[in-house]
Amino acid sequence: MRFLGLMLFALILGGCDKYAMVEKLAPAEVQAEAKSHIAKLRSRDFAALEAELDDSLKGKALGRKTLAQMADAIPPGEPDSVHLVQYQRRMQNGVTSDGSLFEYIIGGKSIVVTVSVDERDGVRKIVGLYVHPQQVPLEEQGGLTIEGAGALQWTVLAATVAAFLVSLVALVKCVRTKGLRRKWLWIIAILVGVGKISLNWHTGQLDVSPVAFQILSASYFFHLAGPTILAFSLPLGALVFLSRYRKNSPIHAAAASPDRA
Repeated sequence: MRFLGLMLFALILGGCDKYAMVEKLAPAEVQAEAKSHIAKLRSRDFAALEAELDDSLKGKALGRKTLAQMADAIPPGEPDSVHLVQYQRRMQNGVTSDGSLFEYIIGGKSIVVTVSVDERDGVRKIVGLYVHPQQVPLEEQGGLTIEGAGALQWTVLAATVAAFLVSLVALVKCVRTKGLRRKWLWIIAILVGVGKISLNWHTGQLDVSPVAFQILSASYFFHLAGPTILAFSLPLGALVFLSRYRKNSPIHAAAASPDRA
């Protein structure tokens, strides 16, 4: 049951489809362009690939020898799956930069390929190309895996879920309380958690930030190309509201009194 609750919590905060969300962010033409560059590398069509390189890379960082080494690192055969794991677009000084990170699963092996393309005056050129073989697929490197989880992980997980639920319950009660004075102030106080304790789920590293704020006092960050981070804050506003919400409390009396509404 605890694991089911965790999954529901993760879906609420992180979305349902980890690949579709990223693929929606990247323009289809950018994805097709990046895959075309990777296909040229896999087929060892180095001449065609070199024609797409920025001048600063030709014969230098991405010389023919380096391209051959990258191609050798990719197993032969058709991919079992190809997923866009990360995408970023930046626009600065008239230059549009598209960075795409793909994971290819070929013969059960995971290969991460990063393609960076800059566009200047309508001309697009490769400014970065990297191949990183992985020991295990990215999906197995991230996420909240219960195998090997210790007391620290379970404690932070329980605190994160509890902080989120306390904030959510308080928010619902506050919104549904009729005639509550300064309701908007109560809502803000409930929404914002104070301080922040973060845990890298895999390494067990804790980070404490006394001066920090979180919406609904909890967060869950899961990226296939990075660590999984759980964080919770003290739901101070929510706790104060709930403690005063009980019957015959000042806040309940204020809600019930037309003169003070």
